[in-house]
Amino acid sequence: EITPELLPKPPRLLLLVNPFGGRGLAWQWCKNHVLPMISEAGLSFNLIRTERQNHARELVQGLSLSEWDGIVTVSGDG
Repeated sequence: EITPELLPKPPRLLLLVNPFGGRGLAWQWCKNHVLPMISEAGLSFNLIRTERQNHARELVQGLSLSEWDGIVTVSGDG
């Protein structure tokens, strides 16, 4: 019998979005493209919208990376 404990855990993703990136279109692009893909795949994620320059860097430096299976960034900055 298969029980929930035997099933693999879904990957845990951290999604960092720079709403000012891509000439201010990164957040819209994320909502229209990235979030639907993640949802369709049934992945678990936490989304953080960055608020200032180097904010994503500060967040990642303070993380326990073992808590996450992947980090996705949407910035539109090249």
